Amino acid sequence: NQISMKVKNIACILAAAAIGCAASSCSHDELDLYTGPKAMLYIQEMSSFDIYGNPIGYRDHSNADFANVPPGIDMWTISFQVKMAGELADYDRPYALKVEADSTTAVEGEDYDIEQNEFMIKAGKASDVVRVRLHRTDRIKLEQIRVSFRLEPNEHFTIDIPEFKTSASWSAQTPMMDATRYYVTASEFYRCPDCWDSWGLNDYFGLYTPKKFAVINALFGWTKDDWNAAGNPSTSKVLYGRIPFCASEFEKYLQKMADEGTPEREVDGSLMQPGSQYHVDYSKYEN
Repeated sequence: NQISMKVKNIACILAAAAIGCAASSCSHDELDLYTGPKAMLYIQEMSSFDIYGNPIGYRDHSNADFANVPPGIDMWTISFQVKMAGELADYDRPYALKVEADSTTAVEGEDYDIEQNEFMIKAGKASDVVRVRLHRTDRIKLEQIRVSFRLEPNEHFTIDIPEFKTSASWSAQTPMMDATRYYVTASEFYRCPDCWDSWGLNDYFGLYTPKKFAVINALFGWTKDDWNAAGNPSTSKVLYGRIPFCASEFEKYLQKMADEGTPEREVDGSLMQPGSQYHVDYSKYEN
């Protein structure tokens, strides 16, 4: 049928592009070989490359895992490519990329922002890069947020490439992927470290919560790797002998924030508490 023939034509183009160039755009000569519809859009983001830098696999989503990011970095930019199959033009052509409300859980302006105000295939170009800024909010400590994008046709472009394989090899038997959609996610999930219980850290830092864990890490510059190697002075900054000092500094920090009118709170809004051996005066916040 007509769609099958289009997909076969596009398969030939993409295979030629993978052999001829590893970059996101192709030369004018390569595009001149195309004999299908004049301009079709699709989303194709590389996931893996061979030793020569040529793409060998593709993905339909990206994740920002803030749990692996040092404290103080509060934004992560994820990008993906919108590509064109067809003729180059000597003028800018806008294209339609929409956020799918029914599969998006993130809130624009709070959880994420889109870098550009409009989407455009520039004159002489065969692709565009979409950049999404994901913010490190308290929400992602409790749930993974998601932003889903979908290409739509307009007066300049059709969306006649419904899917492609996850592998750059068109002879490989791999799953198919939607060529019109892409989604990004963000999370900051922490597992309570084993030493929290074995070292009795509830007495020093209070009951474990993901938000408290993030605050402590930011205060002392600790990372997940430090916690995984806790107790090893050659590979970790989390050492049992330093815990009483750190707990005292944590208590002072919480008190300072309370005195300044910006007390640290848990995700549920409750005031953050230190361990049973320590005390923070929250009296002015009590009803």
